[in-house]
Amino acid sequence: MSQHRVATFRKKTVFHVGDLDLGAHGEVLPLSGRRGRESQEFTGLSVSEYPEEWTRIARLGGFATYELRRRDGKSGRFVDMLRLKPEPLLAEAIERGWLKKQVMWKASWEEEVNWDEWEQYESLHETEEEALQQVEGLDGDVVAREVWVATAPLQKIYAGSFSGELGPKASEFAVLLLLEETGSYDGAWWEEELRPEILSAPRGSIFQSKVAEWTAEAV
Repeated sequence: MSQHRVATFRKKTVFHVGDLDLGAHGEVLPLSGRRGRESQEFTGLSVSEYPEEWTRIARLGGFATYELRRRDGKSGRFVDMLRLKPEPLLAEAIERGWLKKQVMWKASWEEEVNWDEWEQYESLHETEEEALQQVEGLDGDVVAREVWVATAPLQKIYAGSFSGELGPKASEFAVLLLLEETGSYDGAWWEEELRPEILSAPRGSIFQSKVAEWTAEAV
């Protein structure tokens, strides 16, 4: 694919909470086989700088924590996903026949997370009935929204790693595939607010094609 200038983060050390397969020299081995439910990082290896907070958020108690560094001693280069301008990448995904537009129903509502503190949530549904069920009994709204969905070729790529349908996250999956394809980045990074009480913390993903360039050590 053509190169696009994007903002990046440099990370010397990151952490993974969960299972890892390691090689003879501590290098991280790519995941093999199909997985069930997708993670927020899709096929990438989930990492963070706040392993204790992510252990609580993702309910990973009992799993090992690993410290990861690049084998060459350099800092990893992660795409800043919250500042990324995805339009050129989406255009390329359309050219490849990966994405199409479809009308879906967005449910949005508020929930109290702390005393007198409210957080906004939203979800996408294929039918208005499903969206209305989501906000039933809540202070919420339902509106029609045009979103990107996967075509058969992109769904086939997704099915190589996960079961089920890709759904409304198709555009994010396509963008991550194209970023990984460049070979220029170790992974992607979402510099979200550190607020474990609402299940929010900065997080990242090391691309499967790059994980062998990292070593891991249990801490």
